[in-house]
Amino acid sequence: MIDTNTNSCPQCKAKLSEPFFSIQNCDYCQTLLLRMNHEFSTLKCKGCFAPLKVVGELSQSEVLVCSYCNTAMDSKNEFKALYSFSTIQKPNSALEVGMKGTIDNTSYSIVSLIVYKSRGLEWLDFTLYSKTEGYAKLLKKEGKYLFFNKTFETIEQNIWLLKENNTFNMEHKLFKIEKFYFTEIYYAVGSISSKVNKNQRSKQCFAKSGEEWFYSLYSLDNILYYLGKELDEVEERFTFS
Repeated sequence: MIDTNTNSCPQCKAKLSEPFFSIQNCDYCQTLLLRMNHEFSTLKCKGCFAPLKVVGELSQSEVLVCSYCNTAMDSKNEFKALYSFSTIQKPNSALEVGMKGTIDNTSYSIVSLIVYKSRGLEWLDFTLYSKTEGYAKLLKKEGKYLFFNKTFETIEQNIWLLKENNTFNMEHKLFKIEKFYFTEIYYAVGSISSKVNKNQRSKQCFAKSGEEWFYSLYSLDNILYYLGKELDEVEERFTFS
């Protein structure tokens, strides 16, 4: 509990920003807080009882996976435990949830990580959050880092009826499909903005137009489109601060 006069976080003692909600995350240490009778206490993981943290906007969180024991909880239903990922499935990665870095002069925090597998291949899907630019994606695939922003532009063709090396138009550019993948979720951690299930299957598409990349994720009847580029020296950009 905390001193109701100072309204400080019980975890890091930083002063909390107003307005105060029944559940909120601390702006400084990202610890998830429960407010009752004008006092705050930390919310604990249903699996290991460690303090929960949410990087990014709490309102955008659908599933929260504990960074200590990998228990997945329902962010919209009192953080009820759903399932858990094995800690031995955690990838060997230089980037971790909670790190901060700069891309294109914008400061981002790593909100979550999902690991996809397809026919022996594995790639890492990091969700990034900026207070000024919102959410973005950073994928590590076959040794390359690809940075994406969501786009709401329409595509003239249904890309899922096309084949590899076929082309399609988007934003007055001609993209060539490089590869389709049928994937499943192998591991996840952090605050995830969509309903995900352990071993959930999806379709993914990668295409290029010159130096610009296109990425699409088709899962549970939901299709998302992203446009982006390859980045160099990504791991040097992110640190715990």
